[in-house]
Amino acid sequence: MQKTTYKITLNQAEIIALKALKFLASQEKYLLSFLNSTGLSPKDLLEHASNPEILGSILEFLLQNEEKLIDFCKLEDINPSDIASLQEVLVKK
Repeated sequence: MQKTTYKITLNQAEIIALKALKFLASQEKYLLSFLNSTGLSPKDLLEHASNPEILGSILEFLLQNEEKLIDFCKLEDINPSDIASLQEVLVKK
């Protein structure tokens, strides 16, 4: 039996990444850690939040922080292993 493969769309990846941004913004220490790691200012993040590169960096940040990744995935009922695929779609755009 062949395993079904689903192609992740850019729109799906953007939606999950925006949910991840909302998650980070709800936790001030997480948001500050993200801003510090990227060098973005809050103003830059707000102005460019829909940019696929910024969204990809949000998912990359979660991938580098297992505790945050697990917390986000539990909240959104997402398999943590799917985040890397979503991030890849965003950075390839």
